Order: sequence, then C-alpha cells, then structure tokens
Amino acid sequence: MIDIQRLMPNPSTGSAILEIELHPNAMITRQMAKWVLGVFSGICLILGSIFFAAGATPVLGFMGLEIVLLSGAFWITLRNRKIREAIQLSANHLTIRRIDPNGREKLVSFHPYWTQLGFDRSSDQPAPVTLQSKGNSVEVGAFLPLVERRELANTLEAALQELRSPAY
Repeated sequence: MIDIQRLMPNPSTGSAILEIELHPNAMITRQMAKWVLGVFSGICLILGSIFFAAGATPVLGFMGLEIVLLSGAFWITLRNRKIREAIQLSANHLTIRRIDPNGREKLVSFHPYWTQLGFDRSSDQPAPVTLQSKGNSVEVGAFLPLVERRELANTLEAALQELRSPAY
C-alpha cells in the first residue's frame, strides 16, 4: 500500500518535498488469523476423528499437517506486515528508510539531482522500481503489486523532474 504526502517545497531550508510510506497489502490481522485457525482446527479435528474411528488412521495426521502448514502461512503473512519503506525527497537528499520484519532499519541516501529511476512500464509482469545514483542501486516497493509499482514510479519520476526544473 502506498501513502503519498506532498509537502510545500522550501528549497532554502532543504525541507521535504515528498514523503512516501510503503507497506505490504496484508488484510488479515492477528485476531482474524487466530479465529480462522481455530475454526479450521476444529473442523479438522472433527473430520479427522470421524476418519480415525472408521479406520483411516493416516487422515488424522495429514489434517494435523494441514493445520501446521496453515499456521506457518499465517505466521509468514503476519511477520511480513511489519515491512516498511519510507522515501523522503528534499532538495538536497533522497532518503530511503527500510525496516525489515525483524525491526532492523537500513538507511540509503542519494542526491536527487543525480538519481535515475528505473522501471519497465511496457511490461505486464511486475518489474522492479529502482533508484540509481553514482553506481549504487536500490530497489523500492518490491512487495507492491504492479499497479502500485506503476503509481510509485510515476510519482517519484514526476517529483524528481520537478526538483530538477529551473525553478529550484
């Protein structure tokens, strides 16, 4: 999901012109995951017990395996909800702050005048949005769907071109 905030430019102070907050589109909450897993576990336990009583003993084990796999999928989804990327553009800096699922923060900064945006708009496949400057390259929004990547690329490109215009 993309949250874009355009700010009033003030080139003399170097304040931010554009702030973009990126995070994955994870619609499930921890409470919803517990509820779905509880209902699914109850259904598997009832069906597994019926099959076990009928003599099909391996079915109970496989249903237990399904519960474990669903739990793992929910754990990964809930963990990835913690991913955040913040892009801040000012007259002097383009800063990308990335927070991974473990809470570790990585900060990358470029000079906006020399920064190039890379994105293949002609492809129907999700292409990476990259910011490149002086031999360094950073991919942003890797977890976004194609439509949101296009929006991100268009917003960043317009803001970078506006910043490079003679008005600044």
